[in-house]
Amino acid sequence: MSNIGIIAEFNPFHQGHLYLMDYARQTLKANTIVVALGHEFTQRGDVALLDRYTRAASARLCGADLVLGMPLAASCASAEVFARCGVALLAAAGCDKILCGWEGSQAMVPSIEKALLFEIASLLSEEPKDYKKVLSEQLKTGKSYPAARTNAVLSCISSDSKKAIARDLLSSPNNILALEYARAIHDLSLPLELVLLARKGSDYHSTRITKDFYASATSIRQKLASMEVLYQKGTLKPDQFRQSLSPHMPQESYQLLEQAFIKKLLLFPSDVDILLHTKLFEKEELTTFADCTEDLQNRILKNRDQYIGYEAFADLLKNKSLTRSRITRVLTHILLGITDEDLTLLKRRDYAPYFWILAASAKGKGYMGVLKQKDLPLFCSINEISSSLNMEKSDTRRLLALDLKASEVVRILRIHKCRRPLPTEYTRKVVL
Repeated sequence: MSNIGIIAEFNPFHQGHLYLMDYARQTLKANTIVVALGHEFTQRGDVALLDRYTRAASARLCGADLVLGMPLAASCASAEVFARCGVALLAAAGCDKILCGWEGSQAMVPSIEKALLFEIASLLSEEPKDYKKVLSEQLKTGKSYPAARTNAVLSCISSDSKKAIARDLLSSPNNILALEYARAIHDLSLPLELVLLARKGSDYHSTRITKDFYASATSIRQKLASMEVLYQKGTLKPDQFRQSLSPHMPQESYQLLEQAFIKKLLLFPSDVDILLHTKLFEKEELTTFADCTEDLQNRILKNRDQYIGYEAFADLLKNKSLTRSRITRVLTHILLGITDEDLTLLKRRDYAPYFWILAASAKGKGYMGVLKQKDLPLFCSINEISSSLNMEKSDTRRLLALDLKASEVVRILRIHKCRRPLPTEYTRKVVL
């Protein structure tokens, strides 16, 4: 029996996520399933569709025993930081395995692909001279960092067959996260096994919902955005929402999503348009924000008069050396005030500053006794920690302040959509 950890955003929780839960319980014989869940903004920089408590509730209803909230600073950071925080939190929580989704052939995962994954992870951690030389040369040609890194990795692999597999490994967001999980386990010297589970159904980037049972989160979000437009116009047909989405989500998570949709509580990237526009004109110095280079700062300042919306602005800033996800993350860092120093604080806290419990099953509540024995703050509500001795640690205080700021930003955005008051982190009712 194992304690299985899953790092996720569940944006929203769909059938593919349920498949992951079932595999953990039935195949891996999980005694406890612990989830490290992203905050209100995602690793790609976008605002999450549903608030993290609703996403945590979906996970609990669909098999998770305990859901831990990841700090905001890691939730919308690079894949490396996101992975390190998730892995560190789950290791601190007593997990012995990390289970993650995978784009590839399940038959090959236990052998060739998994072995190569850890070979690449070791290469990225050790950065031999040949790798660093090619990486530098690639960056000088104007390639984006992901593209330059892929070419540098491939240059260090002699076998053509391995190169073909490695290229596939480095081309999918899910595989890149799996690689970063492996790298985190290696670099942080954690006693964890990484278990890879091949995706069923649509791939990560798929924007179409078909008869395929395992629709991607991307396709579900895009379908929701189109239906929200119809809902606002009053032209959404009876049962259209249910017929379009219900088959692609477990009923427990679908019902929570439907309730949020009816109450006008869903958020989409365009909902941050005005707030971000204001932030972009507040400062001239942007390089203090996490991941914002001088080049990107100059592009933002040069083009901000052309701003008409978050997504259009990200497209405007994109070039061959700057990926869109990098740009959207930086824009989110500017919006929320996340700096390079904040990422340094997170690292100083070994990427696991506290256990913020978002949801727990009956078994999970019992497992919380295990967490209480750890040397980390444990709480379900900010009211439980705001006056405790742990708050004297400035690192913890700052990281929590960012968490609270993001929660307040999305609360304000939702209020302006649903036109009614919503609870703050200090006034919300804690239900586990």
